[in-house]
Amino acid sequence: GRVVVHQTLKITLPKKWEDGPVSNLLATFVKNYNEKHPENELSDAELRIENDMRETLPPHAVVRERLNDRADLYVKFGARAQEAICR
Repeated sequence: GRVVVHQTLKITLPKKWEDGPVSNLLATFVKNYNEKHPENELSDAELRIENDMRETLPPHAVVRERLNDRADLYVKFGARAQEAICR
């Protein structure tokens, strides 16, 4: 079975990331997590990001259009949002 390890990662996004996809945030979290927990590595394909309203953010969504400054995000197990949800 999978070991559940909780991790908090606080980052200040570079301005250039504001126009990038939400998937960049997930990839950064996964990279940081895997460096700290090599015995329990994650794959971003098995995860999704939710905002503080528990809405799943599509991987292709533009960060600036979906997140407020200082937003709390939650990385959860489960399928990513379908591409058709956010256009």
